[in-house]
Amino acid sequence: MVHELKDGFVERAVEVVVRDDKLRVKYFVGLNENTMADMLSSWSSAKATSNDEETAEKFQRVLLNKLASQIEIEIAGERKELTGSTMELCPKHHFDFVASYELQLPSDQTLEIKITDKNFLANDSAARFAFKGVGSTMVSRVNVAPIIIRARRIEFGGVPQPERLESCKIVATIITPPSVAKNGNQTR
Repeated sequence: MVHELKDGFVERAVEVVVRDDKLRVKYFVGLNENTMADMLSSWSSAKATSNDEETAEKFQRVLLNKLASQIEIEIAGERKELTGSTMELCPKHHFDFVASYELQLPSDQTLEIKITDKNFLANDSAARFAFKGVGSTMVSRVNVAPIIIRARRIEFGGVPQPERLESCKIVATIITPPSVAKNGNQTR
């Protein structure tokens, strides 16, 4: 992890993709070694070591649960929890880690989805948010770009926390397709 990111700064991106009846969230995180060590010691009893690889592995385990606990998801007015989590090293510039989560959605419905990212609100940070539907999913309304590369980079230095939180919301209306049985027939 060699970045020009300053101590305490977190670069992040949240990418949401809905394919048929699955909502998938990829959460990219970039930070320098000092910030990672400070967060690791404040979030858990695990401590940073002189071995960067060992510290990164400890941080990944802690980060995976921390991220999910601070992402609020509401589907059609009902609070949902993310499942199916994995954490990997990330090859993208300025990002060190990518966490992946998913959520089962009901089929054949129009759904309003609200996602609020409450991670790193106290940190000097920057974020990008993206949401898109693929496959048979239709997106009728969304407040963010469809892909991260086109997403506006939001810088939070000096921005009051309530305004930060408002900037970290994804709101979308989608239409999920009818479920398809294993034999290829539509079910209702």
